[in-house]
Amino acid sequence: MKILMINSYYAPNFHGGADISVQHLAKGLQQAGHDIVILTLAKELYDSTHSVNGVTVHYLGVNNWMSHIRNKDQSAIHKAIWQLSSAANIAMSRRLREIYLREKPNLVHTHILAGFSTKPWSVASKLSLPVVHTLHDYFLICPRGTMFRGNSMCCRQCSDCRLITQLRKRDAQDIAAVVGVSNYILQAHVAKGYFSGVPVCSVINNSIPDVVPTAAPKLPQGPLRLGFLGRLEPFKGLDLLLDAVSRISTEKVTLNIAGVGVDKYVQHLKTTWSLPNAEYFGLVDPESFLPEIDVLVVPSNYHDPAPRVVLEALAYGIPVLGNSYGGMSELIEEGKSGWILDLSQPDALFKSIEKLVDERENYQGRHQQCLQRAATFTREIMVNKHLDLYENILAKQGATM
Repeated sequence: MKILMINSYYAPNFHGGADISVQHLAKGLQQAGHDIVILTLAKELYDSTHSVNGVTVHYLGVNNWMSHIRNKDQSAIHKAIWQLSSAANIAMSRRLREIYLREKPNLVHTHILAGFSTKPWSVASKLSLPVVHTLHDYFLICPRGTMFRGNSMCCRQCSDCRLITQLRKRDAQDIAAVVGVSNYILQAHVAKGYFSGVPVCSVINNSIPDVVPTAAPKLPQGPLRLGFLGRLEPFKGLDLLLDAVSRISTEKVTLNIAGVGVDKYVQHLKTTWSLPNAEYFGLVDPESFLPEIDVLVVPSNYHDPAPRVVLEALAYGIPVLGNSYGGMSELIEEGKSGWILDLSQPDALFKSIEKLVDERENYQGRHQQCLQRAATFTREIMVNKHLDLYENILAKQGATM
């Protein structure tokens, strides 16, 4: 089977956890004996093709001068213009058609579509190519992909978002299948009238990274070592975590922070909460960061669909303190592989951390419980579910041809 996968980012241009998950899926499908081709956006203005770990990757030079690939710090007006110009990009349609005809895939599997808009769907439809789309974010509902504006989570779809995404909603009816990385994100779209005409809707979780399980760590006698790993942006809730930690004795807890973000916002965090027990590590590999903490805190201040960092922590036997928003609670087993809190409650994060400190002596069994939970998210499980989905779609297509 030949599968053409489309994602806005691909190695080495990673942006978030979804991009890593796409690469994991591509690798797994390739190892299962299938022919995988990737179509992604390039930072350069020109097109190029490379082999990445044996996978053919077509990098499309973005001819939209306000591309998010090259310029992430845009004004709101520029972002709106970029969204509309991406949707009306005739040159992109032509280049997509050329690649589809050259590669001749059995089906197209789309993921993050920022910069592509829904052009991959409309072009594939004209060529009678079935399309599977995986929901990693809220791009089809919200141009920002987060349903988070300013400093707060959106309770409903904004009027300007509804206007910009009308074409996306219409095009979404013509694909063959839609997959949610969590049930939450799938139902969030269905509730707004998306995919009403799509015959197959399913949930397939992302997979854990390839790691060698380690022995259960011995908890040190010093402070509880909390960790934050992710993008340093307002909707990820690091400010809430810093505020909570600032109210707890430095003898009881430390905080390791890994990730990058816009310089102005990062400097705001460091200036507002100048904590002696908080250290910033910048961009790091999870395998070097996670074994050095006791609990990973994921305080996302929006409906995070299914943060990959949760799976990464579980794979290393690290319990997770996450919130009830979005699909995070679908990954964490309350009281076993982690704890779920409700950030809408006053002082919820502060109280949860205090409780973790007080009950620290009960952590010794958590490591094995996390590994057991991680075993339900292996790459083999994810790949097999996708292959079943692909075969089902192709069988239906053959029956109608």
